[in-house]
Amino acid sequence: KKILCVITGVDEENSLIEFYKVDSEETNRYSYDAGTKVMTKAGRDISIKSVPKGSIVDLYYDPNTYIISKVQISKEKKVWENSKVTSFFVDETTKSLKVGTSLYYYKDDVYVVSDGKEISINQLTQGDTLIVHGIDNQIISIVVDKGHGYLTLEGEDIFVGGLVDVGGTIVK
Repeated sequence: KKILCVITGVDEENSLIEFYKVDSEETNRYSYDAGTKVMTKAGRDISIKSVPKGSIVDLYYDPNTYIISKVQISKEKKVWENSKVTSFFVDETTKSLKVGTSLYYYKDDVYVVSDGKEISINQLTQGDTLIVHGIDNQIISIVVDKGHGYLTLEGEDIFVGGLVDVGGTIVK
């Protein structure tokens, strides 16, 4: 069986791939083994480590055993990827994302990942560099390729009224 899905994690220790199905929006984990083929969009063999979280893939599996036989970056014409996105605007009221001059929509469960961890779409900020994956005019997943990051201070009482120097930038 073939399904269109988004890779949300790979557990190499237990040989599991976690994903959510695009059409039903349900999350599953299926097994893979040494016989599982992993391929680029062009059909070149790659390792499972080379498929980043957020990628839209065609996943082929045995419906009796739920063992994955093949994972391929989707070749469907309606599936697209836009990398190195730096000009974007998120409108949470209309659930839309403007990328350059193009306008796309997203659903509440849009998969957004930064530094390997899932985040919410409202955590995206100008200065981030994104890889945006979609189907037709819908955003399916967003990967923060380069982010602004967050800084959390512990024992912050000693910093009150002082300055913190972060890589040459002074933050008050």
